Amino acid sequence: MNGTLSGVAVVTGGASGIGLACCKELRARGAQIAVVDRDQRAHEIAKELDGRAWIVDVGDEHAIERCAAEIERNYGMV
Repeated sequence: MNGTLSGVAVVTGGASGIGLACCKELRARGAQIAVVDRDQRAHEIAKELDGRAWIVDVGDEHAIERCAAEIERNYGMV
């Protein structure tokens, strides 16, 4: 990735693996981070990156709709 980012990056699976790597890189480029994961570790990652965490199973359509609405309320339109 090159350049500086602004706005919010919503990263599903952000508590580990590729998602965590994406969170770190996007934050390093200037994006605000919304860590979405079913693992409670998302809170730790969000704190480390000065972001926010949402614990949700992305396989649950209703839960992800509620999560998206909460992210929008917290950050504005993303």
